[in-house]
Amino acid sequence: IKPTIDEIKDYCLERKNNIDAEHFFNFYEARAWKDIKNWKACVITWEKNKNKFSNNSFNNNQNKTQGVSEWKRIIS
Repeated sequence: IKPTIDEIKDYCLERKNNIDAEHFFNFYEARAWKDIKNWKACVITWEKNKNKFSNNSFNNNQNKTQGVSEWKRIIS
């Protein structure tokens, strides 16, 4: 059963995961909720992926910043 955006928001608030409920809804709506048996399990997967990717994003951004600093040092 497809949840409402409010149901997703409430569940995400309960879990304190800061997932954008509208983004989550639109992501699966675009796929017509195909093969989704348990949307709450999908929220939990998003939580885990968010943590995994946010750590990688930090490291990638840090590497880019270091790369720019190195480049500026070389051309100076």
